[in-house]
Amino acid sequence: MKSDLSTLSEQKSLFKYADDTTLLVPEHTNININDEYEHIQVWATANKLVISQDKTKEIVFRRPRPSYFHIPLVVGNIEQLDSVKFLGVMVQNNLKMDVHVKYVLSQCAQRMYVLKLLKHQGMPLDKLHVVTHSLIVSLVTYAISVLCNKYK
Repeated sequence: MKSDLSTLSEQKSLFKYADDTTLLVPEHTNININDEYEHIQVWATANKLVISQDKTKEIVFRRPRPSYFHIPLVVGNIEQLDSVKFLGVMVQNNLKMDVHVKYVLSQCAQRMYVLKLLKHQGMPLDKLHVVTHSLIVSLVTYAISVLCNKYK
C-alpha cells in the first residue's frame, strides 16, 4: 500500500517505517521547515491521525567544530536534541557514534548478567551459546553495515 504523504519540496526526504515518519531537511531549501511540518500535520488530520508532540523531536546535524554554525529556529514547540534513537541506532548531531556505543555496551552488560544467572542455574553450554547469540551478538551486530560504512 502506497502512502500519499509527501513533502512540499523535492529537496526534502521522508522516511517511513511502520507508524514512524522522519523528515530530512537540507540546510538550504526552497520551502520553510515550519511550512513543511504544517503540511504533515494537515495530512495527518485529514487521515484521522494524531502526531504525538511528546514523541516528535528535532536534531540538527553539523560538522564537528564548524567555523560558523547557526542553530535554526525551533519548529513549533518541538524539542531539539543532540542525539535521537532512529530504528534502534543512536544518531548524534555531530555524526559520531560514542552515544550509540555506550548504549550498546550498557545493554550488553545487563544481558551478561542474565547469562550469568542462567549459567549459575545450570543451563547447558550449548543452550547458553544460543541465548548469548540472541541477546548479545544480535545487539552488537545490529546495523553494523551502517556503522562500518561511516568509517569508509
